[in-house]
Amino acid sequence: AWNGTSKMQGTYTMYSSSIKVKPIQSFLTKDSIIEVFENLSPPKHKPIAYRGGNKLLEFPIMDIHLGKLAWDKETGFDYDLDVAEKRYVGAIMDIISKVKAYGFEIEKILFPIGQDFFNVDNDKGSTNKGTPQSIDSRWQKMYKRGCDMVIWAVEELKQIAPVEICYVKANHDSMLSYFLVLNTSAWFRNCEEVSINISPTPRKYYQYGKCMIGYSHGEEAKTQLDKIMAAESPKIWGDTVYRELHLGHLHTERVYEYAGLIIRRISSVTSADSWHTDSGYIGTVMKAQAFIWDKETGLETIINSTVRGD
Repeated sequence: AWNGTSKMQGTYTMYSSSIKVKPIQSFLTKDSIIEVFENLSPPKHKPIAYRGGNKLLEFPIMDIHLGKLAWDKETGFDYDLDVAEKRYVGAIMDIISKVKAYGFEIEKILFPIGQDFFNVDNDKGSTNKGTPQSIDSRWQKMYKRGCDMVIWAVEELKQIAPVEICYVKANHDSMLSYFLVLNTSAWFRNCEEVSINISPTPRKYYQYGKCMIGYSHGEEAKTQLDKIMAAESPKIWGDTVYRELHLGHLHTERVYEYAGLIIRRISSVTSADSWHTDSGYIGTVMKAQAFIWDKETGLETIINSTVRGD
């Protein structure tokens, strides 16, 4: 046994074993080799035996901006593919460890994908609308890294409870994030523990008991979001008491309460780039957030994972 390291898992234990064998017969034939392989059967996927629970873990990691490039001498923090992956993996592992430490029995995990996961949306280094960005590496490398990160995250989360994934459109990466969801759907197509909503609709709504959780990026529709939410999903609205709409885009935490609805802007682990620094959009706390919901009493706990430095 020995220790190994990787960007995804950090330090972990690896094992190796060996065995010496002697053939029963003095020589191998082509027919005997074919016979062995014909009698082999492929391994079958065994569903994970969950203990069950009574809580929903909502895991909306907003605004990763994978592929963004920032220089600490200019902006105060470095940010590139490696830093983004380190923060993404670190936030997920930190929150999972806190969920286990607090003793929550999780029944299901809600894991939206999108919300400016990527910083650019094409091979020209710009957003979907054509705004140039400071980028790290080629878009193909960025996209593959993002696919690997999300697949790793889902594999980790599904060890806790079944995972439900949905696509949330955003302004930086509406196309590439949709491709990311399709890739994830293909990867887990035969996995009973993972379900994926690949609908391209820009907003998504989910019901958990008396709770309604909605997602919008918050860049396009900025007003009357409560009316939009009720109009687009009237049944869930009518069947629930505790309703929240979770937005990204601003990379900062803000909460607004209206009659029957809380609109919550969620923080991000991304660093400011040169444009944000020049414009004075600085000083926000870089963190990821997860939410624990109870079917009967609504939102119970907010778990923060703050960036402690690179």
